[in-house]
Amino acid sequence: MANNNLSPTSSTTITTFQYSSESKNIICDYLDNDDEEEEEDDDDEPIPITYIEQQQQSILYNNQTLQSKEQYNVVFNEYEEQTSAFLVDFTSSTQVPIQRVSSEDEFNFYVKRKRAKFIGPYLFGDVIGQGSYAKVKECLDSRNLCRRAVKIMQRRRLRKTPHGEQMAATEIRLLKKLNHPNIIHLYDFIRNDEKQKLYLFIDLCVVSLQDMLDTNEQKAFPIWQAHGYFVQLINGLEYLHSKFIIHNDIKPGNLLITVDHQLKITDFGTAEQLDMFSADDTTKRSQGTPAFQCPEIANGEDTYNGFSIDIWSCGVTLYNLVTGRLPFEADNIYLLFQTIGKGVYTIPNDIESHLAALINGLLHINNRSRFTLEQIKQHDWFRRRPPRTFEFLSFPSLALNRFQTFTLYDYLSELHQSTILSETNNNEDEQMKISDHSVSNVNSLNDNRHEEQQVQEQEQGHEQEQNGRSTLNCNCSQTISGQNIHQIKTQNYWNTMCLDI
Repeated sequence: MANNNLSPTSSTTITTFQYSSESKNIICDYLDNDDEEEEEDDDDEPIPITYIEQQQQSILYNNQTLQSKEQYNVVFNEYEEQTSAFLVDFTSSTQVPIQRVSSEDEFNFYVKRKRAKFIGPYLFGDVIGQGSYAKVKECLDSRNLCRRAVKIMQRRRLRKTPHGEQMAATEIRLLKKLNHPNIIHLYDFIRNDEKQKLYLFIDLCVVSLQDMLDTNEQKAFPIWQAHGYFVQLINGLEYLHSKFIIHNDIKPGNLLITVDHQLKITDFGTAEQLDMFSADDTTKRSQGTPAFQCPEIANGEDTYNGFSIDIWSCGVTLYNLVTGRLPFEADNIYLLFQTIGKGVYTIPNDIESHLAALINGLLHINNRSRFTLEQIKQHDWFRRRPPRTFEFLSFPSLALNRFQTFTLYDYLSELHQSTILSETNNNEDEQMKISDHSVSNVNSLNDNRHEEQQVQEQEQGHEQEQNGRSTLNCNCSQTISGQNIHQIKTQNYWNTMCLDI
C-alpha cells in the first residue's frame, strides 16, 4: 500500500523504468532466398527501411520530491493476490502517455524504387515473362521510342540447363539471319561480360497461344480465328524451311501474338540449320516437347526427316487450337510415346470434313505420306477462309492490362524528375556565378574610382606648391585655392556614387 502520511509537495520528478531490449534498431536488409534471385535483383535494387523500435514506458514510477526527498512507495503483494496489481499514488496529476506495441504487429516489407536503367540505348522496365534459363522485360528504344522486349539470359543459369549454352548460341546465331513478319525479330544483341549476361532485344508481344487457351473456358478457338493463326504459322514455317532451318519445337507456347493479332514464331534454342549443300533434310537429333513429337522419334529411329517433324508439330498444334485438347495424351512419357508411336487418335464429330482431312494429312504416321508445305497451301480448308462469326477469343485481361498500362511510365517519370533536379542545381550554380561576377565588377569599379581620387589629390598637391599656397587638412578650417574647387566637387560626386552602390 502507498504511504498516505506524506505531505504534498510542489513539484515531483518521474523516473521511467524501460523494458530491457537487446537490439534497439531493427534494420530490414534485403535477403535473398537463393543465388538465382540474387542476380535477378541486380536490375531492381530494393531500398531497405530502418525501423526504430520505440521503448515502451513502464507503469512503475518512482516519484521523488525535491524538498523533502521523500519517496512514494509502490507495493506489490505477490503472495496474497494471484493477479498483477499496481497501486500508484501521485500528488500532482501528471499525464504520462503509455504506448504498447506488439511484436506481432511489426511488418517488415520492402519498397522498391523503380530506378531508370539503360543498357545501350534501351530503357528497361518491369518483368513480363520468366523461363527456365531466361527472363523477359519490357524496354523502350530511346532512338525511335518503340517498345521492345528484352530477353535476359544468365550464363550461370545456362550452365545449369542441359545444353543451355549451346541453345543460347544457336538462337542468337539463327535470329541474326531471319527477317520475316511471322518470325520474332532480333533488333540488337548486347553481351555483358562483367555480369555474365546476354541481352536479346526482340519484338514486344502480348501473349502466347497457349496462354489464350489456358484462360478460355472452352479451351478452343473459333474456327475462323484458328484458321488465321494457322495460315500465319505455315507462312513463317515456309520461310524457315527455305533457309534450311528446322524449328523442332512448334507448339502453342512458342507462338506469340502481337497487339494486332500477328503471329510470331519464337524460341529457336532447339532449332537446327541444315547444310545448304546437303542431299536431303535428314537429321539425327530432336529436343522438342514430348507431346508434340512425331512417331519416328517416339519409336526411337536413328534418323528423321527434319521438315516432316515440323509438319507433324503443326498438325498437333492445329488439333489443339480447334479442339482444346491434345491428340495424344498419357499419364507418363513412356505411355505417351507408345500412343504416339501407334498414331491412333480421334477427331471430334463437330469438326468439318475439310478440316478433318487436313488434320489427317498432317498427322499421318508415315512421314513419306505426310503432307508437305505445298500440299498444305493447296488444301481446300487452307485456301478457303471460314466465315467469321461473333465468337472471338480475346486476349487474357491480365496480359492485356499489362500491355496497355505501359510499365515504363514510372521509370520515365523517375528519369525526368532526376533530370529536372540536375537542371535546377545547374541553374542555381549559374546564378551564383553571375552574382559573384557582378559583385566583383562593382568592387573593381569602386577600386578604380578610389585610385582616380588618389591621383587627383596628388595633382592638387603639386599645383598648390606651385602657386605658393598651402592647404590645411584639419577639421576646423581649410584654405583652398580657386583652381581646385571644381576638382573637389568632382571628388564629392564620385564619393556619393560609390556610397550609393
